[in-house]
Amino acid sequence: MTSKCPICASESLSTIYSVAPDYITGSVFQVQKCSDCSTAFTTPRPSDVSPFYPEKYRRYNPIILNILKIFYNMRAAKWSRGFKSPGVVFEMGCGDGIMLNSLRMYGWQVFGNERILGAAHFARHQLNVPIFVGGLDALSPTPIADLIILFQVLEHLEDPLKTLKQLNPLLKPAGKLIIGVPNFGGWQAKFGGAKWLHLDVPRHLFHFSPQSFHNALMKSGLPKTQVAINLSNTIHMDGLKVY
Repeated sequence: MTSKCPICASESLSTIYSVAPDYITGSVFQVQKCSDCSTAFTTPRPSDVSPFYPEKYRRYNPIILNILKIFYNMRAAKWSRGFKSPGVVFEMGCGDGIMLNSLRMYGWQVFGNERILGAAHFARHQLNVPIFVGGLDALSPTPIADLIILFQVLEHLEDPLKTLKQLNPLLKPAGKLIIGVPNFGGWQAKFGGAKWLHLDVPRHLFHFSPQSFHNALMKSGLPKTQVAINLSNTIHMDGLKVY
């Protein structure tokens, strides 16, 4: 059990789920929640996450891949309309690079990152998307991006608050940061409970609701007008909510 909240360091914690199973390995975890900032998180954290990320994790069959391409093209078109002209976009944890490839078709200069070489292979060698392997420390903390995307990524990170703070100086003054996370405050999360598909312990280390994400955003120092938050209840995404 964690003694302090990873976001605000409060010791006012409660256990939401005492038994939260991993559907891949069968291992059991718990989900705690901070009463001060409303952040929920998975405990204990695995010392080695490799067994929980099998080789086929986030690998899609051709039918699903084509469907995703259609949705991503629609998103790329919608996001592009929010800018006078395409610029530079960075996607953290870009996976197969499908989103970046869609944005590139709308004139954006794109690049992304992944945590391991295997995850970067398809984007690099099939889509020719510029991608580096490693963390944000590899980037100079200067304004380089008109758009930064974290799509179903922030909940996987060990220190999301640190990541948000690192992204802040990478945004140009008129830039936008788009973040997509599962909605722990949504009706499907409440209905599914500890077996909710998008609880996805222990890969999802954090579980954000609108309130907890707002609190994390305030602590990060990012201007609220530059952040678009997409809280999803299902595989189909809700419209963007700008805070």
